Amino acid sequence: MGVRTNRKAKGQRSKRERVVDAATSLFLRQGFGTTGMDAIAQEAGVSKATLYSYYRDKASLFAGVMHQMCDELGGDDVRGLVRD
Repeated sequence: MGVRTNRKAKGQRSKRERVVDAATSLFLRQGFGTTGMDAIAQEAGVSKATLYSYYRDKASLFAGVMHQMCDELGGDDVRGLVRD
């Protein structure tokens, strides 16, 4: 029986990271209005319950995607500009 730890293997993404990556990809390909939470969960390889444990709705997930994009681009902190 193996020992379980909370550490991720190097290079392994968290579920939250997979959700944001999947949402980013789908929003860019299909648009915000067309992309559903079911598709995001499926693309990320997580359950809808997991998805909703991180983001209460599609708008808050979109805000998370925008925060991530700004962080990656080295932009200013936009957290005060977007209502969570």
